[in-house]
Amino acid sequence: MAKANFFQQIPDLKILTFGSKYLSLLNCDIALTKNENIFIKTPKMGDKKTKKYVDNVITYMVDEGFVPKAKHNKKVHVWVYN
Repeated sequence: MAKANFFQQIPDLKILTFGSKYLSLLNCDIALTKNENIFIKTPKMGDKKTKKYVDNVITYMVDEGFVPKAKHNKKVHVWVYN
């Protein structure tokens, strides 16, 4: 049985991300809101590794079409939890 997404387990985050698409990708949990804002729960690692990891996840999501507004605006709001 798959574990629940991090953002669905924490009551305040569940309210904050209500209506999101919940994904698990590259060992992290993601909530993609209707406005295409991204919440990411990453594994614990150093700041530089976390930034590179998040950049790779965002690049993948944009390239695969999860975040169409990022292709047009070249920006997306991202909140990272680790």
